[in-house]
Amino acid sequence: MFKTEKPAFVAALSSIIGVVNRTAKIPIQQHALFERDGDTIIVRGTSMDIEMAARFNAGFADDFEDFTAPAHLMADAVKSMPDGQEIRIERIDHAGKMTGIYIKSGRSRLKLPVMPASDFPKLDAGTLPHQLSMASSLLAKAMKATVHAVTKDQTRYYLAGVYLHPKEDGLRLVATDGLRLAVRLIKAIDLDQGEDLASLPPIIVPTKAVDTILKFIAEDEDVTLDYSALKLRVTCGSRVMTAKLVEATFPDYWAIKPAAGAICASFSAASLSGAIARVLVATPDAGLGVAFRFSGGALALQARDNAVGEGEDEIDCAADGEVETGYNGAHMREALDHTEGDAVELLTSVGASPSLLRAAGDEHNYTILMPMKPKGARAS
Repeated sequence: MFKTEKPAFVAALSSIIGVVNRTAKIPIQQHALFERDGDTIIVRGTSMDIEMAARFNAGFADDFEDFTAPAHLMADAVKSMPDGQEIRIERIDHAGKMTGIYIKSGRSRLKLPVMPASDFPKLDAGTLPHQLSMASSLLAKAMKATVHAVTKDQTRYYLAGVYLHPKEDGLRLVATDGLRLAVRLIKAIDLDQGEDLASLPPIIVPTKAVDTILKFIAEDEDVTLDYSALKLRVTCGSRVMTAKLVEATFPDYWAIKPAAGAICASFSAASLSGAIARVLVATPDAGLGVAFRFSGGALALQARDNAVGEGEDEIDCAADGEVETGYNGAHMREALDHTEGDAVELLTSVGASPSLLRAAGDEHNYTILMPMKPKGARAS
């Protein structure tokens, strides 16, 4: 049927294998589809909600026929073949019908079953009306900085993904779980598309699709997003992902902001992250709550667990006022990890008003954190 080089074959299978469920109850969902396209083979894998495709060069015999084979078994078989040897795929026929394939390399031979290509459930997106293009490094950076804030509560399906919101100033990526909200901007100057940005509709990309995108895009290549109201196709080099989108309306994230009169506190991200980690060591059951007290050029931290112990720490901080509040320590550390640079600012106030964390002077990229009342904290 065809012959090819092992590295190219392995790379293509590795690109699609992550979306294929080897324990799917329907056998065809465990398979990868192999189709000829000119002098290349396109290999596809699907989870029914996400389809990954990659291509590699091959030499074809006259008896080639599109087919499917168990994706994980095929990947394991190809990887096991001797290095430096050409890999050949030969068909096995019975009563004039292809029933299996041999995978051959050198003196090695493995046999796998096949199913008809027509049985494979393609996630066909067809022609998609809207397009955005950018450096994949920019998309990866923005997605990594927001996807951690996506809700894990699948009943709130409208929050179960990263919101891509084209605006005049660029593409905003937003995610929230109701307790925190992450916003990142890819500037308009860094985007390449044929339509006016403000005219493009927003979409919600499901978490699993975001995770798949982050695994397959290469930082030294451009990435193109084609989409409609229902589906998204992401192309990066020879790899293509097609995914169903979340059909819902995302909340008005821009309306969530600190209260008027909030103080601005400046400090080192590394210093605060380390201090939070230390005070939480002795308070494993305190619900991750940490009390924050901004006063006199310092930020004092405190966490208490009446059943175990308590922790206190203090870091240098420049604030234009005094405030006592509290935050989920894990959420604060995660937000700090995804804030660029070490010099950060926190706009905060007393009460239940949201706080805003950002790199010093950056008004476009930020994380909103809802305050909480830590267990055992002093009254404010």
